[in-house]
Amino acid sequence: MSELPPASGPEPPTPTPPVRRTRNRAVDTVLGAIAWVVLLVVGAGSVFFSLLFGMATDSCSSESSCGEDLVWAGMLTVWVGTVVAVVVAAIGSAVCLTAKRYSFYWPIVGLLITIVCLLVGLELANAAGP
Repeated sequence: MSELPPASGPEPPTPTPPVRRTRNRAVDTVLGAIAWVVLLVVGAGSVFFSLLFGMATDSCSSESSCGEDLVWAGMLTVWVGTVVAVVVAAIGSAVCLTAKRYSFYWPIVGLLITIVCLLVGLELANAAGP
């Protein structure tokens, strides 16, 4: 069996690794600022709204038992959830900015946490009524 002689000619070019796209700082900054404002406004609004949870027991009388402890648990859920959401968004944004990655989505994650905690707290407060 005869061997083929090596092919003469130039070597095939070695493939270059894909270039990683850099983030668009202007878009990330604008979207991040808007998302942070929305997160802070919704967080402050949900904390303020949770102060009204006590009205869930207004129709309670001495004959009907109401769960005032559930109202407190609902308020605490909203307060702690809002703080956790802001902390998670701040840490996530800081890590992404340090690594020079997009960070605008972290306040949106915090917004989702805030909304879920508000809904859970609202259900707890509603369960306190007669």
